[in-house]
Amino acid sequence: MELVNYLKQKYDLNTPIFINDIEIDGVSSDNIRQCFSRLVKNKLIKRYVNGIYYFPKKTIIGESTLSFEDVIFRKYINADSKIIGYYTGLSFLNKLGMTTQVPNVIEVTTNIEKSKKRDINVKDRKIILRRGKVLINNDNYKILQFLDIFNQVELYQVKENYDLLKCYILNNKFKKDDLQELLPKYSKKTINLIVESGLIYEFAS
Repeated sequence: MELVNYLKQKYDLNTPIFINDIEIDGVSSDNIRQCFSRLVKNKLIKRYVNGIYYFPKKTIIGESTLSFEDVIFRKYINADSKIIGYYTGLSFLNKLGMTTQVPNVIEVTTNIEKSKKRDINVKDRKIILRRGKVLINNDNYKILQFLDIFNQVELYQVKENYDLLKCYILNNKFKKDDLQELLPKYSKKTINLIVESGLIYEFAS
């Protein structure tokens, strides 16, 4: 019961609880896992998938479940209001308006991934995880997300969406200094697309 009280003080209802984040002085990770298993067995907490738990909300149609999108967001993108990753691939191109394709696979670049690229499955949905080129934080994630676009598109697509990309640069106040610092981390293709398309001139001095 002490663990339940501790968790309820720390986590709201319908909030993902990642067991790897739980640290209690004097208690091993194996013992913590055993405690969670007992809590599930006694119906004091719900298991979403192995390693992810939550306290459900009571609704008129029964107990709620976690949102898949919320689990991914809190695990790989925003941990306790600290940005550690961002969506990439078709997910971001769709959000930006460069494609109408709705991705079946979510792609995320995150600090907590150690591999260059790794596929995982959560609730039978595929997620592609990538390691960031630099440490991702609240200040740089938008420009990193923007630069990743150019790994996936060709020059004609950049030209077709020039005004959209220009607005994104201006709205986020991207600067040439930030660009020059990050571009060496990217491929020659990315550099060429930004230069040849003329987008490089849209970054603030």
